[in-house]
Amino acid sequence: MRFVKISCMDMYKMRKLYESLMSQACHGLLFREGLILGAEYVDAAKASGDEYLTAVRKVLEYRGWVQEVDFKKDRVIVKGSAEAHKEDESESCHRLRGILQKVLEHHHGGRAKVSEIECESIGNKRCIFQYETGVI
Repeated sequence: MRFVKISCMDMYKMRKLYESLMSQACHGLLFREGLILGAEYVDAAKASGDEYLTAVRKVLEYRGWVQEVDFKKDRVIVKGSAEAHKEDESESCHRLRGILQKVLEHHHGGRAKVSEIECESIGNKRCIFQYETGVI
């Protein structure tokens, strides 16, 4: 498999372009991109031989999406999200939210709903994603 590297600034500029064309409607598009990426990361984690969430953490760190990630009972705590940009006025980690939703759905064996409740983009020390499982 071949990888292409893009910078966090490139991702930020692309998101700003999408927002200029589609307003906040593009956030759903970015989220769906994350779902696609998340499916690949689920497969990579399952194939690793490590405990699932440990493997997911390694994949997310290796691929550069996060500097640190910690999975808790009903939330995921992230430091150094690739999507966080200090000039934003609201939560900005839409792709990462999609990735986490796909990862958590596989882990819990059903539907999940993930919401970003804190974000480094708006001055928080970390991004926090709260999730519910078994939702429709």
